[in-house]
Amino acid sequence: MPESEKVIICPICHLQSPDVQKEAFTSGDYEEYACARCGKYKISRTAEVIVCNQGVKLPFISAWIREKHEYGGERPFVTSDILNSFVSINPTRDDQVKVKQLLYYVNSKTKSLGQSVGIVDTFDFPIIWGYNEVELRAYFQHLIDEKMVEYADDGSFGNSFAYNVKITVKGRAFLSDKDSVSVMSSQWDGVNEYLKVASDNLKPLEGCAMYKNCAHSCREAIVALSDSVYEDGHGKYEIKPSNYSNALSKLELSAAVFFSGGKMKDIRGAAKRAINLASKFAHADSVEYFQARQCYACTCALIDVFDSQIKLKKASPQQDWPS
Repeated sequence: MPESEKVIICPICHLQSPDVQKEAFTSGDYEEYACARCGKYKISRTAEVIVCNQGVKLPFISAWIREKHEYGGERPFVTSDILNSFVSINPTRDDQVKVKQLLYYVNSKTKSLGQSVGIVDTFDFPIIWGYNEVELRAYFQHLIDEKMVEYADDGSFGNSFAYNVKITVKGRAFLSDKDSVSVMSSQWDGVNEYLKVASDNLKPLEGCAMYKNCAHSCREAIVALSDSVYEDGHGKYEIKPSNYSNALSKLELSAAVFFSGGKMKDIRGAAKRAINLASKFAHADSVEYFQARQCYACTCALIDVFDSQIKLKKASPQQDWPS
């Protein structure tokens, strides 16, 4: 069969030509695809063999490719390491996240309010990290019911697999409200500096690099916190300033100074979780917005509980604190 007549199949989502194109010649150990569902991407020959041998669709990797291509203008490179990273993370998103993701997509395609945006169910369900077009349509129906999106074609929504929609003023207001990330302020300037950097890197659809920066800054904030609370509880430390390995030990020792009983145990657990999350996502191959936001929330919660307790101690020096 001539090369031009061969059926080309996307190894990620199994979509077939003519909706999938493949570069005839590549200079490296990879193939390049342009898929109407996934977007444009490169895949190493090793990774392609792995996914072809599995014989299953990979909706989350399809969504990851689409997101990077759609919002970052990238042509992501799918390697065996990327495939493995999706085994270790849970990319499942709740309804609110998917609703917001769908609104972001429509808004990103809208140059001015009132403009129609074309949707093709079978191609576009990866934008919500969904499993199929039925799921995509269900979320669009919700947005239409909530008047955040309008159906822009004649007739009733649901009669065609390809249709046009418009984001409304209410939809844009919803996005603006959901985008806000509260930047907490503690009594320690060094901690606040890292929290500010973390929040600046916590913007939806900005890409993995910024989310990794958010996680890294969260980790630095926790390290700075460990120095500050240890000094408050034990006086100026004689040992070296905190690093990633001894920050948890300092926080555990400090928890014993400022808390007691079950509360002390909870704070130690919270410190361990916050450090583990920040370290994990700071070095991960792929980090999503919701994971970076989880990391930031855990970090802020840990800082807030120490901040509140130490302020209380300073305000009530006569109180009998745990020792």
